[in-house]
Amino acid sequence: MKKKVVSILLIGIMIISLTGCGGDNSSKNNNNSTSIMSNDMIKIDGIYLNNEYADDDGLKQIVLFYTLKAGEENVDISSSHFKLKINKNEYEALNDIETPNLTQYYYSNIIEKVYVGKSLKVAEIFKVPDGDLVGGKEVTLTDFENYAKGIQMSTDDIKKMNNLTDISLDVDKEYATKKQEEEKEKLTEVDEATANKVRNDLNGYYFDIPAYVGKVYAKYKLEFEEPNRFTVTSTISGNSISNSGTYTVTKGYIVLHYDTGKVVNTPYNYETGDITIDSPFYSNGSDTIF
Repeated sequence: MKKKVVSILLIGIMIISLTGCGGDNSSKNNNNSTSIMSNDMIKIDGIYLNNEYADDDGLKQIVLFYTLKAGEENVDISSSHFKLKINKNEYEALNDIETPNLTQYYYSNIIEKVYVGKSLKVAEIFKVPDGDLVGGKEVTLTDFENYAKGIQMSTDDIKKMNNLTDISLDVDKEYATKKQEEEKEKLTEVDEATANKVRNDLNGYYFDIPAYVGKVYAKYKLEFEEPNRFTVTSTISGNSISNSGTYTVTKGYIVLHYDTGKVVNTPYNYETGDITIDSPFYSNGSDTIF
């Protein structure tokens, strides 16, 4: 009889212990964090530190990815919508730096309308000092419309990655892998016969390419010479400077190999027999890489 009573007591203790364990984990995610990563409108898909980036002031690049869904009203959104708040400090989103262009996330300071019942994946980039990236600090998103109401994160939720490519592969692996394969194909050199046709249509001609460096209007003159030389003359605020080098022809780019060692992939189109040159900008169109 005593053995049976002891057994029943042990079972009761085990049940209480198991119940206690379950209760401890119910309010936590896999990272043992109490962060709230979504509401009825916004779902945080990832927040990253790009270890490759640091500006002249030592500020680091934080890349935020989220999915926005419009409820009963249409929603206007852009990649400069939110401010990133870390404890009491706020940081505005930027659109003048290189973008995570291997993802399908929208990245532009042009306002995009999201209609009722539809959703849009959006990326925003912020510059933050090291001092605000130490562990344990509260991270929230602020805006006039209060789209991110209730979302609470921590600096512990910020995932450290080597570069934008690694970030893209982590947050949007299938799409990023596809884009990498497409890019590899574009960088494959064409056969010699095609290369000669393209060179014949380029050499002796120049292309005027308007651009913006930050918010400053700039103009680039890209000139091609035999056998495979080029010269780029950039004019910003009335001041001009020229750089030269050689070029090669691939399936998607006129690849400019500068004498300084810099390499720029310049998109072109030759499908109609008439060659057109696109601007070799970062995908947000606000920063040139000449």
